[in-house]
Amino acid sequence: RPDRTGSQIPRGEHLQGELNEMDMTANAQEIMAISRVRLCNCASKETREAWTSMLQELKKIDPVLVSKCVPTCVYRGFCPELKCCGYANTHQFHEAVEKYRKTE
Repeated sequence: RPDRTGSQIPRGEHLQGELNEMDMTANAQEIMAISRVRLCNCASKETREAWTSMLQELKKIDPVLVSKCVPTCVYRGFCPELKCCGYANTHQFHEAVEKYRKTE
């Protein structure tokens, strides 16, 4: 948004794939909620990479919170998507669910 970034280029003239700076404020609950959709294999590769990068930085200060940032299928224990990517049918998925549900 030009009003926040100081850009002289109108918002509608920026290209979809242009890199931009992002600032956000979120509590722990919202970070976990965002993770559920942004870490899903149905999200774009770029979205997953950007969110994973943010989580890697967050892990430096709150590794416990990041350990609870998982895709929806791991959170629920099944895939709710209409077109499942197939991850929920893998051994890796079952290990991720087990690890997520540990309370230690």
